[in-house]
Amino acid sequence: MTPQAQAQARLLDRLEREHGKSVRKAFEKAVRELRGSVNLSALERAIRAGDIVAAMSVIGISTPVFRDLEVEITRAFEGAGRAFTSLLSNRLRGPGAPLAQLRFDMRHPQAIRWVEANAGQYVTNLAEDMREATIGQLRAEIARGIASDRDAQRAARRIAGLVDPSTGRRTGGVIGLSRPQTEYFNEMRAALTVTPDRPLGVSGFDANGQPIRKFWIKRDGTLGSTYGLRDRRFDPTIVRALRDGQSLPAGKVEQMLNRYSDKMVMFRARTIAETESLTALEAGRFQSMQQAIEDGAVPRQFVKNRWRHSGKREAREDHLRFSGTEVPWGEAFVLPSGARMMFPRDSSLGAGASDIVKCGCMAEQVVDFLAIQEERERNAA
Repeated sequence: MTPQAQAQARLLDRLEREHGKSVRKAFEKAVRELRGSVNLSALERAIRAGDIVAAMSVIGISTPVFRDLEVEITRAFEGAGRAFTSLLSNRLRGPGAPLAQLRFDMRHPQAIRWVEANAGQYVTNLAEDMREATIGQLRAEIARGIASDRDAQRAARRIAGLVDPSTGRRTGGVIGLSRPQTEYFNEMRAALTVTPDRPLGVSGFDANGQPIRKFWIKRDGTLGSTYGLRDRRFDPTIVRALRDGQSLPAGKVEQMLNRYSDKMVMFRARTIAETESLTALEAGRFQSMQQAIEDGAVPRQFVKNRWRHSGKREAREDHLRFSGTEVPWGEAFVLPSGARMMFPRDSSLGAGASDIVKCGCMAEQVVDFLAIQEERERNAA
């Protein structure tokens, strides 16, 4: 890696540590506040009445809840824009260099569009996904049948969680989970609940009538499971129940589900932090160079974009093979999958989640500073 690339990578790494943490905390705070604000008694009444509209009103999932997350993503974009503009400005100093210090402009039309189309739209989509996941859970709970106040209470707890006496915070429930995570939550509940036709560890049956096992005892006597994010402190309890052919107490199942839910929220927060903060940082860096070119500080013909795999995350094989590919500034990368991106994790040209989520690649901006200086000298002669 060239000194130019190393300087960019070091700066990006510092910005990722700073902004990634802030993005993660903003999402966790939003979920914590959502769960904590639910009036459980009002939610129970709405569930007992089968009133999903009233229940969702009590829960209160909306875009404004994630305003801090939107702000932190925007801060990452601006932070990268300012930092890389400063780095570029320092490299451009010399005879014939622009007299004015380069400044990153957050009011630039492209910067405004990026924030609206990404930070703003992202939290809108996030809130909608969470709403749909929660509505789906409410429908499922009501469809199972709410015959008593106790049934309504249990259903409300599965949605909003329980207050942890040691912290005073509500934990567990499906609020904060994505739609796929909500499905995992319900599958795990089924696998931990014994019914007349379904033993412990089985969540259901496939099209051929074969059991879908989610928990089993391995040859070494430890628990095997498809749930990697489960709280493994409960593993011995499940192993004993499987070995003895016993069911698990409802209260214990509730504890297991709540811990699983909390760990899924943390996993989702880390994924959002990795993907969204890095996307914002890369977009801000791209915009900083674009503004420098438009300002006339850097001639476009002396800039290239080079795709780099960071080496910090598990590699997508096609991204790893693509590492080192260069394109002239302003042209899109065309990945082996056919996805087109102006920079890693860019979705503006239609790239999908398979090439974006948890991608750790970066775009090295290759600037021929020697050619820029030579052109200055010719123009000054």
